[in-house]
Amino acid sequence: MGFNPLKMVRKALKSNSLLVKVAAAFLVFWLFGMVTSAVGLEGFQAGVKGDMMVYFHMNGCPHCTKFNPEWEKFASSTQMKTKKVESRQMNAQEKQLGVDGFPTIMLLGSKGPKKYSGARTASALQQWVNNL
Repeated sequence: MGFNPLKMVRKALKSNSLLVKVAAAFLVFWLFGMVTSAVGLEGFQAGVKGDMMVYFHMNGCPHCTKFNPEWEKFASSTQMKTKKVESRQMNAQEKQLGVDGFPTIMLLGSKGPKKYSGARTASALQQWVNNL
């Protein structure tokens, strides 16, 4: 008989020992996390259909508060897909993009990922998108 980790986990979960059950559950969740992070940025990028501008912000950040109306103007006037992500709602793939401050605006998709570093106005964002 060969090594069968699923059989071992099943047996551990049927155990009468709470410690063994908790350890088996932890192992399953840890392995699941490892597999999903292995998909990483490449998998996230592949899941983006077309190009998308993503605005990463943090509630309470004064720079984000000042930029919010400009983002809303840009998002409502552009043909490009847009997404607004609050820092506490970032998923694992979004965290791998290298967001290291707020606000961060990124282009994802076939032309990205690219961080936007220009002026924080709707017109400047649209001009940057048009020049890609």
